[in-house]
Amino acid sequence: NRSSFPDFEEKGWRGRFSKAVYGSKSKRSKIITELITNGYSSFQKTLENVSDSIGVKIDPNVTMDIHRIFRLPGSLNSKSGLTKIFCSDLAKFDPYQEASFLSETPIQVTANCPIKFELKNKKFGPYYNEKVTIPTFAAAYMICKKLATVS
Repeated sequence: NRSSFPDFEEKGWRGRFSKAVYGSKSKRSKIITELITNGYSSFQKTLENVSDSIGVKIDPNVTMDIHRIFRLPGSLNSKSGLTKIFCSDLAKFDPYQEASFLSETPIQVTANCPIKFELKNKKFGPYYNEKVTIPTFAAAYMICKKLATVS
């Protein structure tokens, strides 16, 4: 049987909101007191402040882009051919070594890649409009970057 008093120990946004809104042992929240004492505009400003202080910042470009909605673990990024994976230590994470999960199967491509790059501890390039046989993971990367086409 839950009491009417909010659970400050609750995790997530509900706990953060309860802590920000009630903040004391009073049965009446700070926001309701603000509404009664200072009127609606002050109440609205207080709500905005609570939202800014405890809310999650959302990147509108990502939210609006339907191609970014389905970034499921194991899915490939269409601009790099690299795989979305869990990263436990951002400082040590190297996507060019750890997030390339396509096979080593050789594939022939026509490459026009004027720079050197490294994937999975293997070096590639530069290539100047030449047919090369490279691992599938490197071919996918180059094709996604518009540096190669399938021969």
